[in-house]
Amino acid sequence: MSTKKYKSPNSGEECTVQQYAAELLCVREAKKKKLQLGYKFWNTELWKKKYITHIVSVNKKLTKYKAQAIINALHRKDMAWALSLFIPAMDEAIREEQVKLEKEEAKPREVIKFEDYTHQKPAKPIGKKTNISKLRDLDG
Repeated sequence: MSTKKYKSPNSGEECTVQQYAAELLCVREAKKKKLQLGYKFWNTELWKKKYITHIVSVNKKLTKYKAQAIINALHRKDMAWALSLFIPAMDEAIREEQVKLEKEEAKPREVIKFEDYTHQKPAKPIGKKTNISKLRDLDG
């Protein structure tokens, strides 16, 4: 689960799902306390412990749920007030998102057939020749 496919809201660099979720939770808490988060805030004394705690909580949730379900639950509007993953409402939201993802994966996917037209001759022009094309024909 440590593949880096998320973009950090704070630094703009690639990060893991654990780091991304922890940053979202820290940003929410900072907004609630009306604090400004600095660049790479997780290195500061004030936020370091909270950031690590959130990373551990995400790791615990990843044992039960998919990463995308956790991120979707964090982005839900009805969960915008949640400052932790360990509240019952957040657990229910993650469970709902997990069910949605499983339903989406269970749907049959339509396979789009790709036809390769590179071996066919180009289409011949339709219509009469223009004056410029007649001049080009004269040059050979």
